[in-house]
Amino acid sequence: MLATFKSFNEQLYNLKGAHAQKIKMYFNRLLKLANQYEKEIQKQQTAINDKAFEDVYDSLTDIIYTLREGVPNE
Repeated sequence: MLATFKSFNEQLYNLKGAHAQKIKMYFNRLLKLANQYEKEIQKQQTAINDKAFEDVYDSLTDIIYTLREGVPNE
């Protein structure tokens, strides 16, 4: 779950700046909240296998980038 959320958080960061002013305010709140949530989860996880976590995170992120290449930017 943490790897999925971390990948989601990275995608949010990649979208930063892509919205109009009022939407940007809400988006920045979401990004800040996502960062806080990720940090809190990491603090509470004492038994994370770092290698497995990074492998899952990298795989999820690679899938997202692969899918993004096939979607037009309109």
